[in-house]
Amino acid sequence: MDPFEEMTHDDFTDALKPVNWQEAHIRLHTSALEAILQQERQILTLTFPDDESRRLQRSDIEALTRFLEQYANVQPLSKPDNDLFEGWSPTPVEN
Repeated sequence: MDPFEEMTHDDFTDALKPVNWQEAHIRLHTSALEAILQQERQILTLTFPDDESRRLQRSDIEALTRFLEQYANVQPLSKPDNDLFEGWSPTPVEN
């Protein structure tokens, strides 16, 4: 069944409004690993090409970050100076 089949135009435009979006996971996929961040539960799951998975709690990530900063001299990324979306607004589509 087509998930859009029973949607009206108003249902579809309401679904597209950012205020109605819900972000459940953030996923990063590379050839070396797949990382899934579950923000609500503060869990980061890393899956490697051999299907080995590691679940990291917030405290694990904080400890890893401290190690990388202190011993590997890896600095965290700084916040960008400019907001990439500053001045941008969506263009409304009329029927």
